[in-house]
This record gives sequence, C-alpha cells and structure tokens, in this order.
Amino acid sequence: MRKAANFNSNGPVTDVSSVDIRCFQAQRGGGGSTGIHKVAAGSTLNWGASPNIFHPGALSAYMAKVPAGQTLASWDGSGSVWFKIYQELPTVGSGGMNWASQSTAGSFIAATLLSSLTSSRQSLR
Repeated sequence: MRKAANFNSNGPVTDVSSVDIRCFQAQRGGGGSTGIHKVAAGSTLNWGASPNIFHPGALSAYMAKVPAGQTLASWDGSGSVWFKIYQELPTVGSGGMNWASQSTAGSFIAATLLSSLTSSRQSLR
C-alpha cells in the first residue's frame, strides 16, 4: 500500500506522460508513505476510496510484482508488468448507463486474487 503525497486531493493527474500516471503522484521522499498488507492468493482483497470516486467511469485495478532488489517504497512502477485483477463496467438499463463509480462501488471495491499468485511483494493500483 502506498499513500500518495497528494492523498488529500481527489484531483486528477493531468500530465499523462508523467510517471505519476502509474502511482498517482507517489513522490517518494516527498510526503508519501508505504505499508504492507498480507493477502493470500485466491482470497478477496477489499479496499476503499476516500474520498469516494464521484466521476462516472469504469473501475479497474491492477497488480504487479515488485522487482527483485527493489522495495515497494523505492520502485516507481515502471515496466510492462501490470496485470488486471478487477474491472467493473457500466450497466445499461432503461434509464441509461449506470456507472459503478456512482454507486456504493465508488467507495468500496472487492477483488478476488488469482489463486496462482506466488508469495511475493505485489503493488496494487
């Protein structure tokens, strides 16, 4: 778990060419912090968003194994190593599109981890 330096803002990352797009303005050494949560392969990982996710849009979550010789605090999240563990798209009804981010899922998300994950340090985004 990494707490971004700008955790008290729900503003977007506006420069899509910035490394901040990977880890939401992590700014290692600039006020962010990291923590470890032990979760077994095949179990459900639950997390909440605070403040809630208020904008309409799909919800996605990705994980990546922290490379050997790195720690969660030192790794910048670079490389083609991310794999999707969760996605929630809109449902379409007679009233139009209903986005998960505008329901209770906008504040609470639960994803079942692959049972084939090896015991290692993984980053979640």
